[in-house]
Amino acid sequence: MTAPGRWALGAAGCGGASVVLLAAVAAAGDSAAVPGLGAATWHPPWDAGLHPRSGAVSAVLAVAYLLGAAAVALGLVAVRRGARPGPVAVGVAAVGCCGVALTSLEFPLSPAVFTAETT
Repeated sequence: MTAPGRWALGAAGCGGASVVLLAAVAAAGDSAAVPGLGAATWHPPWDAGLHPRSGAVSAVLAVAYLLGAAAVALGLVAVRRGARPGPVAVGVAAVGCCGVALTSLEFPLSPAVFTAETT
């Protein structure tokens, strides 16, 4: 494997790990980052009901954000050093981005979206 390929592989690994951690926090259930979604249903959004502690959620989200930033940085270094993705890789990335977009619609990560103060 060439040096640019190693950078690109590192970028893909960091990006994938970041998405997995974000999805895990969203699917874990009520927490500091995810609002209560009500009773479990047969359709999304699903809630595992783990009720993780706020400190753990904050730590996992911080690691996920740092991994995402590392993925962007490593990807830019790989391109700078000559890595060029092939058409299949671009297609896989496009499908992955669509999956992430759909997941973000299913698993909200912000209680501010769903809470409203009533007086």
